[in-house]
Amino acid sequence: MDELKMTVSGIVPKDGRQSIYVVFEDGNRKAEGCVPDCVITSQSGFREEEIKMLEQYMKREQDTIRELAKQISPFKAIMKEK
Repeated sequence: MDELKMTVSGIVPKDGRQSIYVVFEDGNRKAEGCVPDCVITSQSGFREEEIKMLEQYMKREQDTIRELAKQISPFKAIMKEK
């Protein structure tokens, strides 16, 4: 089994709120969610119980995820692509 990796976006304005997109990947499996909703919005290959665990993780670790997102600069990300 591959290691589960988490990728966090920067803070994005959405519907008048600050949202952070979170992607969990494990080999061929992928799940995408959003904080502060803490809901997986799309997924491929994860079982229902695993999705619930990922949602619980996002809810429990919202502060940590928010701190990670604050460190992401969209300008630096654009510059790395060039």
